[in-house]
Amino acid sequence: MTTHDALLAAYDALRPWVPADPPSGLSYERRGSVVRVVGQHRGFIDTARNVGAQGEALDSLITEQRDFFAQRGEAVEWKTRGHDEPLDLPERLLAAGFVPEERETVVIGPSRADGR
Repeated sequence: MTTHDALLAAYDALRPWVPADPPSGLSYERRGSVVRVVGQHRGFIDTARNVGAQGEALDSLITEQRDFFAQRGEAVEWKTRGHDEPLDLPERLLAAGFVPEERETVVIGPSRADGR
């Protein structure tokens, strides 16, 4: 495994992240590979690298999350990464009414023991 692949695998192993002691007022609700965060100024959805659903099952999962926050009267962000699976996830989110935000970049790499 290349260093790139190892770092990406380490990053993906942390997803979706749920704190051991969530801040007061926030709840992290795990639904399979999906974690939704409730109690912020808007909803937030994070997933494992592979959402674990395809086709109609993926559309249903997306609709369920969208409608959950719509019933609460809240906007919602579904966080995606460029290497997420299935590959058509972004298109399916768009079809369900999600609107992309500006692209973000995560930089990861090995660090030296001496802090430099």
